[in-house]
Amino acid sequence: MPSRAHAWTQRYLRLCGVALPLLLLQWTRGPAVEREPAVARHASPQHAIAATRRGRQLLRARDIFGKKERSRHLPKAERRDGPARADATPENLRLLYAIMAYDRKQHIHLLTMLHSAVSMCEGGLRVTILLYTADSNPYTPKELAELRALCSSCTGRIGGSLTLENIAVDAQLKFDATMQHRKEFLRRIDDFDLFVYSEDDVHIELRHIAAYVEASDHLAKSEDGHKYVLGWQRLERNGIGLGAEHVMWENGVDNYHGVEVGGRLYATMVNPHAGAWMATRSELKAHHKQCRILHIPKTAGSFTRVRAGGWNLYMNCGRRKVLPVRNFQNFLVHHLPDKNWWQRSECAVAVPDLLAHFRDWASRYSRGDRSMVCGRWWIPGDFCRDELQVVPAGERKKRF
Repeated sequence: MPSRAHAWTQRYLRLCGVALPLLLLQWTRGPAVEREPAVARHASPQHAIAATRRGRQLLRARDIFGKKERSRHLPKAERRDGPARADATPENLRLLYAIMAYDRKQHIHLLTMLHSAVSMCEGGLRVTILLYTADSNPYTPKELAELRALCSSCTGRIGGSLTLENIAVDAQLKFDATMQHRKEFLRRIDDFDLFVYSEDDVHIELRHIAAYVEASDHLAKSEDGHKYVLGWQRLERNGIGLGAEHVMWENGVDNYHGVEVGGRLYATMVNPHAGAWMATRSELKAHHKQCRILHIPKTAGSFTRVRAGGWNLYMNCGRRKVLPVRNFQNFLVHHLPDKNWWQRSECAVAVPDLLAHFRDWASRYSRGDRSMVCGRWWIPGDFCRDELQVVPAGERKKRF
């Protein structure tokens, strides 16, 4: 991965820490006091002393966390008054983000996804969204105006941008419509740094992009990194009240296996489907060279959608999908309908239980224990694997 990707990741981490100076500044102020009415009065000596002390506190906070820090890291446009756009730099990675909304029945979920795309823009990414829909059910002018207004709401203050392209495909393609993004990815492969494909109900956020960029850089530098590919797994909510949890349904705890890559612990799984995938430009070129991943195969049936959602990449391209154990939660994406975990799951596990399982892995791994490492999948007889454990629907609803 180019060094500018690492620089962008560092910028994002700095932006995440912007609340720290505010908290420390609040600490220097002492306990909150009730404000006096805004009326003119003569300043007493006591008020003058308090004002002087307060001024010194503010100057000290500014020197530590204020103007000096901002001047060192942020572009000039960020330091102006008001929302001024900044010119893009090589650190502002370019993301081509394809979304398949065939029949537009999940429009409300699409809006949630676009809100997060605005956050990607505000985080400095230059995002181009390819929104695919069937020509038999086009967006109304009102709906298009709503989508464009949402995408144009990004201020671009640190060089980010957000562009929406609505692409109508032949409705007769049906499930094959989910493959059409591959044409644009191949045509524009040298124009973008990052590529994401998603169904129209998978919530991808800025944190997912940042975590992927960092882990991708690590895999690229690892000896066996070319045998693996990063990805996401889906979760859902089993309610919204007190006691509700995030639940995963496509793999149980025992369906995850540890692999060691470049001195780090990763987890691979039995069922890799996620309805979405991501790749850097160098990764996508390598995938396409190895297995023509951007060609549209002659397929038919509903499984075409699964193949478009990453199955070919995860299972049929000489690699296996992995997620980093140390920040596993940043590779979990929300499947917004929240219905699969109890309607058609093959297995189910509460996310807090799975994270506790991985924390135990990480703790033992840091102490030199390698018992959770499953081996190398490409060597016959060296890799361990079990089958999915089916949880009956009635038991699933009782447990979760």
